[in-house]
Amino acid sequence: MASSTDADVIRVIQQNPRLIFSALHEDPELLAEVRRAILTDELLSLPVQFAEMKAAQNEMLKTQNEILADLSETRRVQAEMLKTQNKILADLSETRTDLSETRRVQAEMLKTQNKILADLSETRTDLSETRRVQAEMLKTQNRILAELADLRREYAETRRVQNRMSGRLGNLEGADLERKLARIAPARLCQMYTFRRPQILMSEVVDSRHMEGFVDELSEANFVGVISDEQYRRITGTDMILRMRRREDGEIVYCAVEASGVIDNNDVTRAVASSDALHAVYGDKAMPVVLGYEITNDARKLAEDNSAGIIIVNRPSLS
Repeated sequence: MASSTDADVIRVIQQNPRLIFSALHEDPELLAEVRRAILTDELLSLPVQFAEMKAAQNEMLKTQNEILADLSETRRVQAEMLKTQNKILADLSETRTDLSETRRVQAEMLKTQNKILADLSETRTDLSETRRVQAEMLKTQNRILAELADLRREYAETRRVQNRMSGRLGNLEGADLERKLARIAPARLCQMYTFRRPQILMSEVVDSRHMEGFVDELSEANFVGVISDEQYRRITGTDMILRMRRREDGEIVYCAVEASGVIDNNDVTRAVASSDALHAVYGDKAMPVVLGYEITNDARKLAEDNSAGIIIVNRPSLS
């Protein structure tokens, strides 16, 4: 009787399959029973396996994104380190005291950079190796900074020696100018302008028997208002004041001489101011004169425009 019933059910299903589909949709428990009867355990577990696989894939994608982010940060740090190295190179070029050492450091830095780039190309997926390379770059930078500090110390020592030598040379030239001011200036002016009977009225390097009377005359002129206090200070601050006579007519000429290693516009201006003040005191002809080892083009033109005498003397020998 049961077999007949099963056959009847099968026949009804075959004749109207929609009935079984409708029944399965309306009864979830029946649908589950049919699935377990028809499908194997492996097939039934596929949805769960698929979900687990998808979750694992998402986790892998997340891990890959983190690795890519770490690699991007690593490249940013490397770019910043390269930028720092370039700045260090710029600082090295400013020292200019040891070109061969600078080139050696640059070549070593380039060699290190090429090695780093080669290492990076071979170890892009190995973050630990990348960190090792970063540590090597930092070590190289620290060594370069140490070498830069040594170069700067050497440069400072060189500058100190140069300054000391410059000071000694300045003292030598100053003493030499003083001697030549007293010895050469009167003779050269007599030769250049046919002056005679030169008298040194005032000089810091020569004791003059005329100085006391000369200063009295200046003080009196200042007291009665012929010259101002500033003009008085200008005359008494002049390196040398000479009184001479022109050979052809015996006219008295006062010469205000300013001495400087390199004669510039300021030296000419001081000599002209002293000459003008002397003319105000004595009413006689006064002449500005500059003496030195060399004169700038602008100062020469200024001297010529003011009819100033120019005396060029030889520098002292360092041997």
